[in-house]
Amino acid sequence: MLELTAGEAAIVHCVGKPASLDALRPIPGTFPGRVAPDEVLLIGAAEARWRIAEVARNELAQVDPHALALDQSSGWSVWTLSGPRVPEAFARLSSAPLPPAPAFVQGAIAGVPAKAVVLPDSVHVLVSSVLGHHVRQRVLAACRDMPASEGAPRPLEVEWPDTSAAAAGPSGAHAL
Repeated sequence: MLELTAGEAAIVHCVGKPASLDALRPIPGTFPGRVAPDEVLLIGAAEARWRIAEVARNELAQVDPHALALDQSSGWSVWTLSGPRVPEAFARLSSAPLPPAPAFVQGAIAGVPAKAVVLPDSVHVLVSSVLGHHVRQRVLAACRDMPASEGAPRPLEVEWPDTSAAAAGPSGAHAL
């Protein structure tokens, strides 16, 4: 079974010196995604977006007075794939293999520029809000022969990964 669920997330865009972003301490309830040497997305539950942005601003201000932490949540759509058939579904949506969890990946997913948080039981696909409808249509088309269901929207639940994991954390990202 494959479940596709719409959701909302806090997405706080942090920009600063690479060393400043590397020093960013874990913020409970967030997952960091390094999108460039000087950029990190902090991804968490939508209702925590103001807290995440404030904590990130305070943390970054201590090491880089020119760093920014901006809430950009409203510019993103989130689709969650869950269930035992996620690896097969992801293979139909991206030419790159699904990395082991936990991981943050970026590249073409469902034919559009996207980012994804890979967890043991799910993949959260983040796309520009203007492309959100496309991801749903593409998943349903690519996985039409799989038993699938569309779940009710649910809050995004992520956690800062163990920084000893080579595939995740603020210092690295997988590219698709």
